[in-house]
Amino acid sequence: MSALQAAIGNARGTDSDAHIARALMSVTETTSASESETGIAMALQSATQFGNVWPYLILALRRNRRLDRKRITQALSRLWAESTVAWDADSLRGVARVAHACFDVSLAMRALHALRELNGPAMFDLLLEASCRAACGDLEQALSLSKTVLARAPNNMVALGLHKGWTQRLQGWRGPWQAPIAGQDGLHLEPLHAEHAPALAWQYRDPAIAAKTMLPPLEEPSAARDWIEHRLSDRHVVPYALLHREHGFIGSVEITISGTEAFLCIWIGTDWQRQGFGRRMVAMACEHAFRCGIKTMLTAAYDSNAASLRTLRGCGFADVNIRAEPPDHDRTFLYLTAHPFDQDEIARRLIRFSVNAETGLIFPVPASNDESAAPAIQLQQEA
Repeated sequence: MSALQAAIGNARGTDSDAHIARALMSVTETTSASESETGIAMALQSATQFGNVWPYLILALRRNRRLDRKRITQALSRLWAESTVAWDADSLRGVARVAHACFDVSLAMRALHALRELNGPAMFDLLLEASCRAACGDLEQALSLSKTVLARAPNNMVALGLHKGWTQRLQGWRGPWQAPIAGQDGLHLEPLHAEHAPALAWQYRDPAIAAKTMLPPLEEPSAARDWIEHRLSDRHVVPYALLHREHGFIGSVEITISGTEAFLCIWIGTDWQRQGFGRRMVAMACEHAFRCGIKTMLTAAYDSNAASLRTLRGCGFADVNIRAEPPDHDRTFLYLTAHPFDQDEIARRLIRFSVNAETGLIFPVPASNDESAAPAIQLQQEA
């Protein structure tokens, strides 16, 4: 029996609880937001109510990935903070489990800390903490916690699976590109992995992200997992997750490499936009690329995407004086270099990168009286 099944079995069965449980158990993937909100609101109306029915809320979250997880954790956090009674161990466990299911790693960790002080963690609490640590990029601590569980229960299949997976991830990190990149303010870049898929899909839920980045829709974790595997199979692409030590997944950055040129593609998750994370991620990625021998960083943004253009220019990127041919003429290309180059050379490098990395972009040959433009012309003709 799983921890969740045990909690459901232990849920107290008052008439009110039973009504809320039925409402939450009726939630499916096709249930509308308005229909789901009734049961959720009732579950979060008091500490006692939540303590009695939180396992059913977990079931609803599993069945319908479109539920507004941010609103749920905001309401739960407010309920906990404003409560005038002490929360028992089961209720705190519920806060941690619901927060984790909603990708609110910070709230989950606060609840687990309170639970540790109150009653000491059970094995599944330690595994939940380990998962939170892994979500924030601390695989070493996650492995330490899973070892603690395995020392108590060597045949715990969940612990064995998690421990094996995290060990393989650590062993797969190798420099300079396939390794974490340390940053400041609790941020770091970690090589993108299929385990990031659920959090990635949740943070990618704003359709504007796909529209502005030219990436496909990723509504389900399975679609996000397939997309991650596809990106990892591309020999030109090095994808990373931007992680925060308290909040977990913040966004994603790809560095597409060809020789000494690289192309940057970034996006910040729905919950973390307009908080300065984009600039810090660009700075981390570019500094690392230059350390690895890249001479020219290239990127692009739609002309209508003023926020991205402002961020990139604020990070030192300058516009390239060349535009792609239709249908890709509606974006501005930008560059950042480790050493100064004139505009014609930048344009030639952009063209060379586009051909070698097989982007499908077509550019006009840059005007130049310098015969050194000939290689770019030849590359464009071969494309």
